[in-house]
Amino acid sequence: MSNSNVSLNSYNIFQPPDLLKKNIEKMTRDKSGAFKRRDFVAPLLDFCLDNCYNGKIGIVYGLRSTGKTVGMLHAAESLIEQGNNVTYAAFQYKDDELGIRTVTEEMKTLAQKGVTHFFLDEVTYLGGFINLVSEWPDRLVPERGIKIIISGADSFLLWVAQCSSLFHRYVKFNANWSSYSEYVRVTENSYDTFKREGGIFSTEKMHSIIQSAVVDNLLHSLDHLIASRITAYADTLYGIHKDTVYKSVISILKCAVENSIRDHFIDRVHKKNIPDLGSALSDLYTIDKRDIKEKVADSVIVYKSNRSAIDVEPKMVIEALIEFLVNIECLVESKMGMCDTGKSTKIFVFNHNAFMNYAIEEIVDGILQLSDINQPKFIAGIRQAAEGVLNENIVLAHVIHGAKRGDTIFKYRDGSAKEIDIAVVNRDFNTAKLIEVKSKTWTNPRRVFTGDAKNLFATSILKNIGIDKGFAITQVLAYMGKTKILSSNGKRLLLVNIELLLTHYRDLDEFFGQLNAHADAALSKENLGWDGDGIVEVEYV
Repeated sequence: MSNSNVSLNSYNIFQPPDLLKKNIEKMTRDKSGAFKRRDFVAPLLDFCLDNCYNGKIGIVYGLRSTGKTVGMLHAAESLIEQGNNVTYAAFQYKDDELGIRTVTEEMKTLAQKGVTHFFLDEVTYLGGFINLVSEWPDRLVPERGIKIIISGADSFLLWVAQCSSLFHRYVKFNANWSSYSEYVRVTENSYDTFKREGGIFSTEKMHSIIQSAVVDNLLHSLDHLIASRITAYADTLYGIHKDTVYKSVISILKCAVENSIRDHFIDRVHKKNIPDLGSALSDLYTIDKRDIKEKVADSVIVYKSNRSAIDVEPKMVIEALIEFLVNIECLVESKMGMCDTGKSTKIFVFNHNAFMNYAIEEIVDGILQLSDINQPKFIAGIRQAAEGVLNENIVLAHVIHGAKRGDTIFKYRDGSAKEIDIAVVNRDFNTAKLIEVKSKTWTNPRRVFTGDAKNLFATSILKNIGIDKGFAITQVLAYMGKTKILSSNGKRLLLVNIELLLTHYRDLDEFFGQLNAHADAALSKENLGWDGDGIVEVEYV
């Protein structure tokens, strides 16, 4: 075990042990007590203690306010408690003149004095980061027998490094994704709070976070990419006005949920016999312009590059910005179509509910300001539509993050506007999970098969998806009510509470199998079968 009392006071970049301990105490606690550890801290500690120095560094990856620094300090705290010699440095935006060479030399000196673990926060602010960081996994780690863990709010520049200088030389620890179960454990908040704030551990206004964590992130990255001569991406965006980037990002986030909002709202309008709102919503949606790039580009003025006299096509700019939002893991790319193997349209799912909720609120505000909308009459329906979109996208995001090898996940929609919210098809094992998401707390067992869940059993839809009798199919209605299993005319439907489903997002096959086994056991005791004409209902406790 290394001597944990070695003095670092002669060095001014990395924090000596006493100062680091004080900062850990300060940064990982508030008036209510110690912050609870994020899920990524445990695998990060495993990496730090595996005694493997095979030329890789650790990257804690995530936007600002996703808990990266606190997680790194939690890991550092555990290492210190186990007697390891740990140091930490946090760099500022103005630290470019410091340069990665200077930091590298200091790490070499400190490694000679017994330091074993280096945590470097906001490392992308170091001059020469992109071009020179490969020396750390290639030489420092194996030659000095040390662990290096880096992080930075400039997520895009870290992504660029992963694709270039750090290719195959890193282990990634994701702070971006915060599941429902993790969020509840860490914050002790409810599902209602998770719907609106999940993924961002900050009370700051969302427009400020978008400005700093997304827009400023990108603009800083562009400067680095131009300086590092990595221009394939930067040439498209360099020189674009900051306000245009902000407006474009907001428009992209809104477009990611806009169609769902409209579909939910129009569906509710139809069911409640409210007069047609097509004209009122015409400014928000055009049926022949489903491509998100075209929709946003139409409303964005792209500024001429400061370095070029050539105008950049708006669609190219929006395409680059969408790629940026996906690469920093603000959005996850998914698809909508009739089949996982056929032609489909790209759709986008949010990693951070706070961003999604903000985009939905922007759309709702826009709807309420339209001249043809009678606010008192429609506001309840609009809010209910927004709630439906929140629940649907949250479940979809969890299913995507919990996918197993071979799973293809998509939203089904055919030419007659029939939809299934989530289809999970695995053609290696001939399995399919079809999930419909509703915000209601109760559904009529005698009408659910011909109402909310009818598309899950429609023969024509199963045929379009490419599911035949050889597939094991699980039909699920996720809602806010009690978990139970229903049967009618040989059809089996799992009614699953959304919060319970989200808790099991990593093991859905096992969980659904458990529900079916529970129901089979209950029915065998009562000598009942699933194939009768009536409704058989078994609650799951």
